[in-house]
Amino acid sequence: EPSSLRLLTDAMLGSLLNPARVVTTVGAGLRDISATGRRASETAVRVVSTLAKVGTRPAPDSPLNAHVGAARRYVMVDTDLDDYRQIRSRLTRGKYVDDVTINDVILATVTGALRTWMQTRGLPVTSASTLRVMVPVCIVDGSGDPLTDAAMTACFIDLPIGENTPSMRLHQIAFAMRQQIESASAEGMGATSLASIAGFAPPTLHTLGARLSSVMSRRLSNLVITNVPGPQQQLQVEGSQLVETYPVMPLGRGQGLSIGLTSYDGRVYYGLTGDRDSMADLDLLGGHVEDAFTRLVNLVARTSDDIEGRLVPWSQGRDLPAGLDGDADFRWILIGQLTRRGILTGDEVDEALAQDRTMTGQLGALTARAAIPTEAGKAAAWADLTTNRERSNHELVAIAAGFWGPADRSLVEPYVERDFADIPPMSAWLGEDALARVATMA
Repeated sequence: EPSSLRLLTDAMLGSLLNPARVVTTVGAGLRDISATGRRASETAVRVVSTLAKVGTRPAPDSPLNAHVGAARRYVMVDTDLDDYRQIRSRLTRGKYVDDVTINDVILATVTGALRTWMQTRGLPVTSASTLRVMVPVCIVDGSGDPLTDAAMTACFIDLPIGENTPSMRLHQIAFAMRQQIESASAEGMGATSLASIAGFAPPTLHTLGARLSSVMSRRLSNLVITNVPGPQQQLQVEGSQLVETYPVMPLGRGQGLSIGLTSYDGRVYYGLTGDRDSMADLDLLGGHVEDAFTRLVNLVARTSDDIEGRLVPWSQGRDLPAGLDGDADFRWILIGQLTRRGILTGDEVDEALAQDRTMTGQLGALTARAAIPTEAGKAAAWADLTTNRERSNHELVAIAAGFWGPADRSLVEPYVERDFADIPPMSAWLGEDALARVATMA
């Protein structure tokens, strides 16, 4: 391994032997400074506006906001990126499911850890307790992974540490993040508008951004969490493999804790930096991060086991509890509910119907198909409901029952107004009682 003196000597010789490289480096730096100046002038008004809005709501009192000395503590936590993707896909439902990001899962993990940490310290945690975090996030266009996209904006989020349920914390954080990003987009903030506040900037602004964050931090937030994307393949330097990489973030003024994250080669690495005096139990917080993440992973496993391990076989007529064996009504109610939640597909409903051609099976299959939670599924069911004159009264009521009972009400909101226009003409072929039932299900 070369010594420090050898490295310095080689660098000096390289500069002397290749002066063009020095000129190129200096020129690049000057261009960087020039571009930075343009960005600063273009976004200064937007930044001040955003900070003014946040400044009207000071960060809550917290043990994280304390005098910061010269000494530090540091804790590392290693997690699996695939687990974050599983949590995101299994624990999120509803209209904005695609807007829940891996970054939201990370914040939910940190929220659970901070909740337990405060309880361990004997501090009061009520249902309304929050901690405010400043976090730069990726703004993606749907074509990239949120962890690998370089476009960032800074958000101020109140972490719901008072919420006891991990999945609910995730949904609350995702909603708050979506509001922040939509607000930034509406004000025309681009990738560089607020990125420099927490160090997400070109190299010449890293130090400036950290100092700016430090000046603002005591009033605006309790801590800063940064998430820097990294390569998702192994890197090597001179034949040596990079195994792990942990970020080390500076502490803001009056902030005893900062958390940095880096994704690399299928892993997500946490680096927790704390003030030595005010964060003497930083190692406990690191353990709470691991525990909070494990709880989310286990929740996914339990959800998957409960639904796929028990309810799906029941819908297939297998392993039914005593007394329910051969109960076709129960089976089709269960199939309808599982289809409504997107667990069973239209093909699986057809397979169930092939095993039960009774009237119960046919009506149950119509209800289940109408409950398929997709826009295309709802459009097909609405067309079948309002234009198919070959359907009997019982069949149309079954279709309406499945159509108007989605887990995500936003799927049927466009049809509420159409209900007044499309349903009354059905009186030409639909009985009065059936028409009344169909009309009142919306």
